[in-house]
Amino acid sequence: MAGVSAAANPASPVELLSLGRVDDAIRLLQERVRAVPNDAQAYSLLTRTYFYMGRWDEAAAAAERAAALDPSASDYQLWLGRAAGEKAAHASFVTAVRMVPRIRGAFERAVQLDGLNSEARTDLAEFYMEAPAFLGGGKDKALAQAGAGYVGRIGGTLGQGTARAARQEVRCGGAGIPCGRHGQQTARGPVARSGRLLS
Repeated sequence: MAGVSAAANPASPVELLSLGRVDDAIRLLQERVRAVPNDAQAYSLLTRTYFYMGRWDEAAAAAERAAALDPSASDYQLWLGRAAGEKAAHASFVTAVRMVPRIRGAFERAVQLDGLNSEARTDLAEFYMEAPAFLGGGKDKALAQAGAGYVGRIGGTLGQGTARAARQEVRCGGAGIPCGRHGQQTARGPVARSGRLLS
C-alpha cells in the first residue's frame, strides 16, 4: 500500500515532471526555493520547466538566480542563454537588441566553464551563425566552434547531426519533461535561435 501512495504522490519535482504533472512540480519547486533560497538546482529545474511552458520571463528570472548562486556551473549558464534568448525573441526589437550581450555572454561563459559541453558549444555556434556582426555574430566564430575538434558527451564532433542529437537529448532528457510537450517554439529572427531547441 505504501508503494501505491508513493507513486500517486511523488516527492521529487523530477518525478512529477516525468509524469506530466508540471503545475505540481512548479508548486513544489517554488516551495523549495522559499525554504532554501540558495538552492541553485531548484532554480535550474524551475528554469527548464518554465522554458518548456513558454513562460519566458519566469524562465529567465529563475536562470539568472541559478547562475548567480553557482556561477561555475556550465549548464546554468547555458540555460540562462536559452531562457534569455527566448525572452528576447518575444520582446520588442529594441529590448531584444539590449539583451543580446547577456545571451551571448551566457553561452560563451558556458563553453568557457566546460569546453566539452556539447549543448553549450552547439548553442553558441548557432548564436554566432544567426546573429549579425554588430551583435557579435559571425560565421567565422561559428566555424571556430565547429573546428574546435572536441568530442562531446553524446559521442560525436560538432556538426549538423550532433547539433540535432544534442537538442533532442535536451528536449527529451533534460529535466524529465516529456518529449514534444513544449519544445516546438517558433523562432523570430537571430536572437530567437540563440535559445531555441528545435531539430
